[in-house]
Amino acid sequence: MANSGNGRARLENILAAMAVGLVGISVLSIVGLMLLSHVVDTSYFILIPYIGLPGAALLIITLLVLQMRKKSGSN
Repeated sequence: MANSGNGRARLENILAAMAVGLVGISVLSIVGLMLLSHVVDTSYFILIPYIGLPGAALLIITLLVLQMRKKSGSN
């Protein structure tokens, strides 16, 4: 049978990777917007940081809640 602790660790790893990916894509899009705003139409990329950064914040808060529940469950 599968251990629920192993599943939780996998979920935490996935959430952490998603948060890092969203922050990375958002930062790269901000840099790209600054560099390319005079050359090409950047209206397609302008929403990426507005969606990615709050999404990453929600994932980090979810990770924090999962860790707090794990710590309180072990006591």
